[in-house]
Amino acid sequence: MRYGVVVLAMTLAPSLAGAQGAQVMQSDSGPVIVASATRTARLAADRAGVFASVEVTAESATEAVQRGDRKVHDVVDAAGKLGLAGQTVSAAISLTPGAGISPYQPYPAAGPGLFTSRYVVRVLEVRLDQVGALGAALVTAGASNASVSFFEVSAADSARRGLRAEAVDEARRDAEALAVSLGGRLGALLEATSSSAPVPATTTFVTFQPTGGPTQAPDVLVSASATLRFRFVPR
Repeated sequence: MRYGVVVLAMTLAPSLAGAQGAQVMQSDSGPVIVASATRTARLAADRAGVFASVEVTAESATEAVQRGDRKVHDVVDAAGKLGLAGQTVSAAISLTPGAGISPYQPYPAAGPGLFTSRYVVRVLEVRLDQVGALGAALVTAGASNASVSFFEVSAADSARRGLRAEAVDEARRDAEALAVSLGGRLGALLEATSSSAPVPATTTFVTFQPTGGPTQAPDVLVSASATLRFRFVPR
């Protein structure tokens, strides 16, 4: 049976407007003009990170760990057969609440006297056309569930560098405009700083269904900011 992926995603507002502006400030060496600008682009995601959970319940902690390790090996091997690398990122053993380990149990009880080993396997840099086949393979190999945890753009770094150059250019033009409006001109560049805003969090819910078709991913917002400080020279 061929499996597809149904994705429901919620992202921040898709505004591409950048915060910008310029102001005159006083320093020990005289007035300076400080200008800032932010440029943002909306890019189509082309790859994703897929997480799968593995749970095994047994009558002893040793057995739970051993069986869990074997099942995780099968799940990671399934990803490898598709040409993808799997990495175990967390593992834990928990007792039932009746054993008195702690008053708070983040997972449902496994039953009296039973131990449960829980693992998370992540597969990174998955192409969107691979997500459906990967999810089906992970679940078939023994994963309790599989989900897309995030989307990303492979060309994000190069896009961010281009946005940074645009932000610097915009900040300089704002600084020049302010200097002229005040009857002066820009002097030497005193300082330049740049930062890249993190990609907005995307909450994603994935269900594997026998529908076929590619994964519909949300756009990813990438942005960069620049702040420039110039000496202000009155005419």
